[in-house]
Amino acid sequence: MRTTETDIASQLRQIITARYGRAEEELMASGLIDSLRAVELALVLAKEFNLEADGFALKDMKTITSLSQRILSALGSPGK
Repeated sequence: MRTTETDIASQLRQIITARYGRAEEELMASGLIDSLRAVELALVLAKEFNLEADGFALKDMKTITSLSQRILSALGSPGK
């Protein structure tokens, strides 16, 4: 079964809610994710999705959509 952006976004909402008590589309603008939490979240997501933590950029953390797109792209990359 192919993983979709919607599947990833749903999983992200669950992970973010479990860690930070809530999940909003605008992660950084809402104040939910700052630069320190972005690093922490990158490590969590790298483990969850079997990706490299350094593959996440701060711009990827702005919204759940941008983060979902980044993960989907990484999962589709050769060798992943």
